[in-house]
Amino acid sequence: MRRVWTSRGVLLPLLVLLAASFVFLGRGGHYAEASPFNPTLTTSLTSSGAGATSDINQFANWGTSPIDASRSFPASSVYFTPGNWGIPNCAGFGLNSLGNCPVGLNERTGSFASTTTFGLLNSQCAIAVPVGFPNGMRNASTDPSDTIAPGTAFASLNADVNPADGIADGVEHWNTLLSGLQSAGLLPATPPRERQTLSTTALGTQVWVDALTYDPGLLGGAASAPLGYATTFILENANPLNPPSPSLITDTCGLSNNITESGLASPSGTIHRSNPASPGSSVFFLQAGSSRDADQGPSAPAEPTTYALPGGLSGNGFVNPLDTCPFQPNAGGPIAPAGAPFNGDAAESPGDGIDEVCDPNPNLFDGSDVDVDGYLNRGDNCPIVANGVLAGPNNQQDLGEVSTGAPVDGGPASDSIGDNCDINPTVPDGHFHTALRGAPVCVGTTDSDGDGWCDLTEGGLGSNPGSSASTPEALQVPGSCSDGADNDADGGTDLNDSAGGPANPTGCQLASHDLAAKKLNGPAIVTCAGLTQQYNLLLNNPQSVSESGEISFYLDSQPSYIPPVGPNPAPGKSAGSVQSIVGATITASGPINIDGDADVEWLAKATVSLKKFPATTTVQVNVSLPATSCVAGTTDFMITADLCHGNDIAPLGVGPLNGACAGSATSDGGQDRNSANDITSISIDAQ
Repeated sequence: MRRVWTSRGVLLPLLVLLAASFVFLGRGGHYAEASPFNPTLTTSLTSSGAGATSDINQFANWGTSPIDASRSFPASSVYFTPGNWGIPNCAGFGLNSLGNCPVGLNERTGSFASTTTFGLLNSQCAIAVPVGFPNGMRNASTDPSDTIAPGTAFASLNADVNPADGIADGVEHWNTLLSGLQSAGLLPATPPRERQTLSTTALGTQVWVDALTYDPGLLGGAASAPLGYATTFILENANPLNPPSPSLITDTCGLSNNITESGLASPSGTIHRSNPASPGSSVFFLQAGSSRDADQGPSAPAEPTTYALPGGLSGNGFVNPLDTCPFQPNAGGPIAPAGAPFNGDAAESPGDGIDEVCDPNPNLFDGSDVDVDGYLNRGDNCPIVANGVLAGPNNQQDLGEVSTGAPVDGGPASDSIGDNCDINPTVPDGHFHTALRGAPVCVGTTDSDGDGWCDLTEGGLGSNPGSSASTPEALQVPGSCSDGADNDADGGTDLNDSAGGPANPTGCQLASHDLAAKKLNGPAIVTCAGLTQQYNLLLNNPQSVSESGEISFYLDSQPSYIPPVGPNPAPGKSAGSVQSIVGATITASGPINIDGDADVEWLAKATVSLKKFPATTTVQVNVSLPATSCVAGTTDFMITADLCHGNDIAPLGVGPLNGACAGSATSDGGQDRNSANDITSISIDAQ
């Protein structure tokens, strides 16, 4: 298991937002994920009365059972509370700035418990361990000007000396680990509306969690604002600014969370959460993201992810944090039992935990800590390159990608591969998945079928209020028009579910507006010495008015480089870079590695206004191509351009790698249902 943004050395799930840009709810991650990622969310209220001070009970589940074929462990998760809910405003609240926060420091505001599936001592990841927090969640300072360093094993946060008043200092002061995430741009600079802390000791490991709740739109940008208040749980044991320590735990591969936000704070009885004053349906959301997977995608051979294991276990789970050979497709699976033929470590007995495709001695047990750096092989983010507490530099550091800012693809800022062995140390390697899950509740009126949707809401949105098997499928319900399900049981799924929009609130379709990427013009033969080339993308809009669209340019080198069997793979090639775009406004541009090979690609994204018919819109992109071998008649580079509307399900980037267009909270709507003319490319021969 790789560290930094996953839970090596601790006994608790990582619930941490990798970057604010990660919560682009219009982007579904990448569609080449080898491992399953299918979380579920349920929400209930202790009182459904309008305006009631009700507890909010939530259960989020990624699967924890050793025979659960779909279990996974998230790299990030954000919980959204509807914006019409009552949440006290405690922004900037602390010892020196009490402000208007009605809830006192250290008041109990909720509870949290989890179950995490672990692998121990380089063995199969299959042990589900429950972890509780007996003291519950505590209201804490949100004042970033009054800070405290955590100390070893969070001793300073748990101490009661500054001041000595019976309250943990980490509750009364802002945690400097959070300040570091703010400085890196991974948390908003604006103080959260609320901060709650959790602390416990699990099997000898001290654990500290900061739960931050932000006003709508602050965590994830304007696209997330319609979903409401955003809460993220940050496991400080896994904060990259907090040095790790060795542990018997070597993998995490499953998670479930039970969370209660109390209606009344204790002991004061102050209102902490209150239902909307007006009756109606509201939806709580979970936005979760997987870890990256560097060696799976359209350019890489498939790993054995579909074989059946004893007890019905599937061989999934090859994301980087679980993968001892992150750049080479594995022979076996890290959640598989020891021995042939499943776990990729069958030729040696006992196994050392390193998959045979990169094991220096695949037929020989090299020890449980091959590089003798203090971290067991499957708990080491560089298993065969020393980077630990006993040998090597920087103690599991994986900050190369984080230091370059938010990734251009909107995914995790860390790839969970240690800087010391990462062949692309400043590029987050691997594709990822995101999932948006909703859990409706009905407040103050009738819900006949008990599905969380009020009868009046269901009637207005076209589902059956008398059947829990029929729930709204409409543009007004984020995610319901792109989840592949016939939610309202009317025979139409997603974009086939009738017209939508203000005049037709029961459906998923907006008026069809077909935009087309007509052609990408430019030189197909270039010098192998490397230079900047100009390409022109021609765009058509058949409408009588101008249309807003989004475009991307994706550069990829050819042929794909898959490192051969053996340790210490060599770096791949560069695809070059986008130097500038004329005729469109760049929104993001930078290197990525998402297609499963070891080469570094480049992705640039931009917004564009398409002229009305019959005019053609031209966008000029200036591309810097690197020097390469001078062999005529071969394809050395590919440039692919993609076009979509702001609320399309069509890809943005290169289908199927970059998910949906990122212009709205849900990417539902299907304005451009003809995706066949959305993508165009050009092959380049350097000679």
